[in-house]
Amino acid sequence: MPNINEIMTEIHKLVGKLQMNQNSGLNIEIKADQPDYFCCFIENERLMGEIVVNKGGFQPFRNVSFTIVTSENEEEEHPFYYCYYDDETSSMEEIKSNLHKGMRLF
Repeated sequence: MPNINEIMTEIHKLVGKLQMNQNSGLNIEIKADQPDYFCCFIENERLMGEIVVNKGGFQPFRNVSFTIVTSENEEEEHPFYYCYYDDETSSMEEIKSNLHKGMRLF
């Protein structure tokens, strides 16, 4: 089971790579970047996503939430496009894999 520091390191690497890629067409807005809490919004012309890393508490995930929805101008029956929540059994490899899987959708 990874600790919050390992997860934060991976999140910073991933978001940093995205921010450096000027040709990605993504708008990335970091809302919070604290030692035990990170939140950012990612969007392009058709999808909006939110990554939250939190040190636990009252939430439906252990540390990581990654949700992607279709944008308002899409006429989708179901707005959720991708959703990942880690849990007590999630390994660091599983978390990394799901973060990268979600980012590939953009």
